[in-house]
Amino acid sequence: MFYTRAGRARLPGRFAIDFVKVDDKGRVTAGDADLVRDAFGYGDDVLAVADATVAAVHDGMDEASRISARTTPPVDEDAGNYVALRLSDGCFAFYEHLRKGSVRVAAGDKVRTGEVIGSLGFSGESTGPHLHFHVADGSTPLDAEGRPFEIRSYRKLGHYDDISKLGSPWMPMVDGKSATRVGEWPDGNDVVAFP
Repeated sequence: MFYTRAGRARLPGRFAIDFVKVDDKGRVTAGDADLVRDAFGYGDDVLAVADATVAAVHDGMDEASRISARTTPPVDEDAGNYVALRLSDGCFAFYEHLRKGSVRVAAGDKVRTGEVIGSLGFSGESTGPHLHFHVADGSTPLDAEGRPFEIRSYRKLGHYDDISKLGSPWMPMVDGKSATRVGEWPDGNDVVAFP
């Protein structure tokens, strides 16, 4: 979605990835599909992708306990609870929709790769518990342009032909084996695992 600030249109999430946790059968929950706390991944640790400095933090936004009870926040609150890290190249890594009260860092803190910075949640403009991740050229969620990035390493397990099938079985790799990817960006609707 484009946002206009100070007369300039920007697309902060141009290269964003929404990470939704699924099990080996593609399910997003083993319990009540409407209960946020039953979603796979809800409350899981969110980790820093690099050694960085915390540039901005927003925590304290409430989230509904049921997906069906979610409300649409003002546009300025779409990111929900978030952390923005200033990376060594001057860009910023954004982690959005974090769980209320889970953010463990403050602006100015130094973080190390793999350090826990918060928990996956359901705050802001979110259709279900997930982690929205993107890299941008500015430290505020809407006043920045998205930048491409690579993921150091992941395993591609399979994919969904259509994202509307999320929650049902996904298509495994053709050879039945996962494929390790290095320095790449996953294709849309890929099912991946991290080391």
